[in-house]
Amino acid sequence: MASNNGMDKRRERRRECQRKYREANPEKVRESKRKYYESNREKIKAVRKEKYWDDPDKFREQARRYYWQHRDKRLGYNESYRIANQEQINARQRAYYAANRDVISERTRQRNCDPVIREQKRQYNRSYVAKNADAMREKDRLYYAENRERIAQRSSQYRRRNKDYLATQSAKKNAKNGSLFAPRGRQRWTKSDDETVMREDVSLVEIAIALGRSIAGVANRRTYLRKSKEVA
Repeated sequence: MASNNGMDKRRERRRECQRKYREANPEKVRESKRKYYESNREKIKAVRKEKYWDDPDKFREQARRYYWQHRDKRLGYNESYRIANQEQINARQRAYYAANRDVISERTRQRNCDPVIREQKRQYNRSYVAKNADAMREKDRLYYAENRERIAQRSSQYRRRNKDYLATQSAKKNAKNGSLFAPRGRQRWTKSDDETVMREDVSLVEIAIALGRSIAGVANRRTYLRKSKEVA
């Protein structure tokens, strides 16, 4: 009995020393763990998979509970990691997409064909745009200003690769909206016209019909007014 008590005390002292060392040397501990993982990556993965498939529901519940207990910490860590390793992450994503393009496309197509998921995505997009319209426009403007040449080059390449598809889509669009009569197409824009053009709760087609203008004219006028507001 005395021997067991002595072993328990030595075990507790050893654990206390280990805890103090971890607290005093966090960088060394992380580096040691990283080296061990790199040296035994496949073995660790195999053990984890075996434990996981012994009782997957248990591990899913543990992961869910841990995530919600440490959600802010995890999100902060993920954000800092993305900022520090943005180029590596982008390179991995491009390589993965290039190697799995067909699989990703098929998976996306199947997901988009589900009417429930499609309606959920549409509803989410509509609500997000309504809440963040100004922020999205500003983000798009900054991105376009920083990547103007790259966007122009990419658009030109896309048009050359998909010439027939774009022609078909353009014909469909013209058949649907091109027949709109624009009796005021060449008249000057008034202040009331500009107020109507800048309304976000009405579609371009409805505005064009109400003002007697073409859809392209309304879209161009809206772009002009936004740029004029930014300059002012």
